[in-house]
Amino acid sequence: MPNLSQVGPYIVHGKLLNKPIYFAQRELTKEPVVLKKNNPTICEDDHPNPNLTSKRVLEHEKRIMGMLDHPNICQYLGYIGDQSAPDSPDFLILPDKGRYTLRDIPPMQQIPAVGAAIAQVSAAMVHAHERGIVHRDLKPDNLVIGREGVTIIDWGGAYRRSFSNDWGATMGILTPGTPGYMGPEQVVNPSQPGARTRPEFANDTFGLSATAYFLFTGKEAFLRCRDDIYFALPRSRDGLRHYGGFGEVIIAGLEPNPKKRPTMKQLTFEAERHFGREPRFENLEGRVNPVHPVETDTTELLEQTAIMLDRKFE
Repeated sequence: MPNLSQVGPYIVHGKLLNKPIYFAQRELTKEPVVLKKNNPTICEDDHPNPNLTSKRVLEHEKRIMGMLDHPNICQYLGYIGDQSAPDSPDFLILPDKGRYTLRDIPPMQQIPAVGAAIAQVSAAMVHAHERGIVHRDLKPDNLVIGREGVTIIDWGGAYRRSFSNDWGATMGILTPGTPGYMGPEQVVNPSQPGARTRPEFANDTFGLSATAYFLFTGKEAFLRCRDDIYFALPRSRDGLRHYGGFGEVIIAGLEPNPKKRPTMKQLTFEAERHFGREPRFENLEGRVNPVHPVETDTTELLEQTAIMLDRKFE
């Protein structure tokens, strides 16, 4: 659909490169929105009906977002489509939270703002985990930065642990997750086609820790092994050493064994302690230590970073 110009009452005026995501505004009110189209390319090559399955994944994403209510988690505004018409496109209507992601921030720059962003994301994921929801694809590209802070997007591969049918909702599509940002337990072993482990909260700790490692050190936290399988191989702790407990919790979050990773609450504790907010959760030892938060307005930091990106890409 290369020449898409209007979807229902929405006038399309732009598209995100290489993704079926369109920037639009409501014709009468001029309200800016994002339209996310179902994406058949997420399905495995031999799938009999990729368009219909991708429509079901989009519906699944809508349902997951409807279970969450947090300022740093993307909410859906509506849905345009017809499940009874398997060949027609469907669209999620989402708020326009910004045009740039944490991937657009040069590594090892804007460190206070990046730290504040990681704190916001981890606190939002605590909210999701408390409702039994695993995102499974946390990475810089799925963390949108705008003047109101950071927003977690792309919940199509998410899994709710208490819903047995969620496991089937994303079967038949390519493995949820991104090489380099998913733990060894999420990778399909080529010698065992179709073999996957049931999603765990530790999957998200791993993805966010890999994101933080990259943004703070300028290096990927992983090395490719044979058969295109990635394993967590932190090259050095030096780049994170002067971040104290925050650096240590990021290293721990990259443990190949998911049982040895910290919880998202523990990651949030260290991020908030180091980057300017009174911690709400406990640290790795299970107790809250006396802290001296950095005197920084994190909202202002993120707004300034969003403005910087606007100017950079004008």
